[in-house]
Amino acid sequence: YIMVIPKMFNVVYNYTICLFITCIISLAGAVQVSFVFRDSVMVNDTLITLGDIAGIRSTDGSLSDVLRNFVVADAAPAGYSRFICRDDLITYKVQSQFKSVQLIARGAVRTCIATNFKELIVGDVYDSIMQYINSIVSWPAGSWNFSVLNTSDKIKIFNMPYRLEFSGINTNRPKGQFSFQMAIIQGGKVMRTPLRCTMKISLPVILAASPIMRGERITPDKCVFKTMDVTHYSVILCDSLSQVVGKRALRQIQEGNVLTTKWLQEIPVVEKGDAIRIISNINKVKVAVDAVARESGAIGEKIWAENAASHKMVRVVIKSKGHAEL
Repeated sequence: YIMVIPKMFNVVYNYTICLFITCIISLAGAVQVSFVFRDSVMVNDTLITLGDIAGIRSTDGSLSDVLRNFVVADAAPAGYSRFICRDDLITYKVQSQFKSVQLIARGAVRTCIATNFKELIVGDVYDSIMQYINSIVSWPAGSWNFSVLNTSDKIKIFNMPYRLEFSGINTNRPKGQFSFQMAIIQGGKVMRTPLRCTMKISLPVILAASPIMRGERITPDKCVFKTMDVTHYSVILCDSLSQVVGKRALRQIQEGNVLTTKWLQEIPVVEKGDAIRIISNINKVKVAVDAVARESGAIGEKIWAENAASHKMVRVVIKSKGHAEL
């Protein structure tokens, strides 16, 4: 929504207009203005003007218009009230801006200004909440179910257009119970309320089709796919055969357990104590030296190796069985 609140502009030009009017009055002679303050009023804005709380009469029409739009205070929050003292307002705020004008104040000594409001129910803006969630969530389509837990919460806001902003979700894969902020913006006022939510995630993952022993090489017949609720898992679950097949189990895995990356290990192509050949490129010249692996490792892993001639320890990357590079 686009907010248009004319009174907000008074804050910018009030003092300029006041100076202009004062200059004209000083040339034309003293002008008298009469105010009749009301006992109580209701406003539907973020600001309170003299015209909201008092009737204004003057022989100078342009001066009356300026005074009616003169901002005297911020309005109370939506649904609440505040008081303004007539004599303090006239003496310290109005007269100081209109020094050449004779101001006469009558009516209520204290005016109660209530701020009009309407209740916004969280559930009424559910579509806007879902639009925000859809813009940040990267879970696969159809794999997540989102709901707001406090849809019945009510917020008092000004009885005027508003716009919403959301913040507080720091991941594109939220899950479980979490909360974030909804800001309701009306003019210069911002009201914030927490949204308590839950998101359930269901994904196809790999389970052990039968018991897997520690150190056993995993084959396709040991795996089965199943779509299940993974909301409360904090580890990385295996969801493709390429993450599982050909790897070695680091622990015993029971039938029906979900396979995780922490339970699996690439099978080393080089074992500790194996003889390996280290290739290095020096000035575009390939140099090969014999060495002994001092660690086990899979392809792509870094291990320590001992130069067979100099016995110097070097860090190498395993390229294939029996071969490594500096």
